[in-house]
Amino acid sequence: GMNVDLKQCQAAASKFSEHDFADLAGKIEQNELNISRISHDEKTRNASTGDAIERLQSTVDRLSSELRALQSSTRTSHEQQSLEFDEKIRQMMQMQKKRQE
Repeated sequence: GMNVDLKQCQAAASKFSEHDFADLAGKIEQNELNISRISHDEKTRNASTGDAIERLQSTVDRLSSELRALQSSTRTSHEQQSLEFDEKIRQMMQMQKKRQE
């Protein structure tokens, strides 16, 4: 009757627990190892992503400072050219005046 079922259940449960808790503990440990490995991989990946971002940022910084330098030297050379151009025009006008005199 009912008593036998209960005893059988208890017996089955105690056999189950002895055998299976070790198995369960092993699985839990394996999961913990997996989790820490995945976590480590993620951290490594994040670190290398961080490094890549830093490298990109420094490249961008370098390029923009080179661009500023280029703009500045272009501006200087334009100013130089326009000064030379003004000077040539002034000389031509002087020569023109001398011819007219």
